[in-house]
Amino acid sequence: MKPMLAQDWDFTADPTGWLVSEKLDGVRAIWDGSRFISRNGREFPAPAHVIAAMPSGVILDGELWLGRGRFQETVSAVRRGDWSSLRFMVFDAIRPGSLLDRIAFLGCLSLPLFCEILPQQICAGEDDLDRLESEILEAGGEGLVLRNPASVYEHRRSREMRKLKRFCASEATVTGHDGSTILAEMMGVPFRVAGRGELPEVGAEITVSFFGLTDDGMFRHPSLVGVRDYE
Repeated sequence: MKPMLAQDWDFTADPTGWLVSEKLDGVRAIWDGSRFISRNGREFPAPAHVIAAMPSGVILDGELWLGRGRFQETVSAVRRGDWSSLRFMVFDAIRPGSLLDRIAFLGCLSLPLFCEILPQQICAGEDDLDRLESEILEAGGEGLVLRNPASVYEHRRSREMRKLKRFCASEATVTGHDGSTILAEMMGVPFRVAGRGELPEVGAEITVSFFGLTDDGMFRHPSLVGVRDYE
C-alpha cells in the first residue's frame, strides 16, 4: 500500500488556507488494520500488546517517532521491536473524502495512549508560514508539511502535500569506505560523508542531508542521517 508522499513547497505559491504541521524526523508507517507496515510494504515487528490496542477496520497514516533529532534512535527501536518509548503520530486516515473529512474521522477514533494525532493548523498567509517555520526550527525541528484541506488521499507523490525545509535530504548508495569516511553516490554525484559508529556496507542505502549545492555542483556540508535498512 503506497502512502501519499510530499513534493517540495513552491515558494511562489500562496499558502493561505493550507493545513500546516511539523515535518517529523521519524519512520513513516501505515497501520493497515492488523499490522504496521513501511511505505514500501515491509512489516514492522510491533509487540503483540501494541497490535492488540490498535483499532481494527481502519487504515491510518503516520510516523513512528521518539522526538526531534532522534531519527537513528527511532530506526533502531523500530527495527528491534522496542516500542516502549515510541509514539505513532497519526496525520491522516486512508479513506474517501477530503483531508478535512479524514481529520474529523481521526478525532472520532478511540486511540491507545501511544498514538497521538499530529496537530495541523490553517495557515493565514506567507507571514504566518514564516512564523510557524521559525518556531519549529528554533525548537529543533526540521521543517513543515503543508496539505491542501480539500485534497483526497493519493497513493503517490502529490502536489497536494508539500514539504518545506531549508536543508535538503536524499537517498544515496554507499560505494566504499576510507577509514571512518563513507564514500557514496547520490543523484549521480560521488561524495564523501563522515560515518558514525559501525559503517554501512557497500551497496547499502543511506539518507544524507545537505545545504544545497556548491558552484561546482557538489553537495554542501553533507551529513549522514541514517541507514535505510528499515523499509
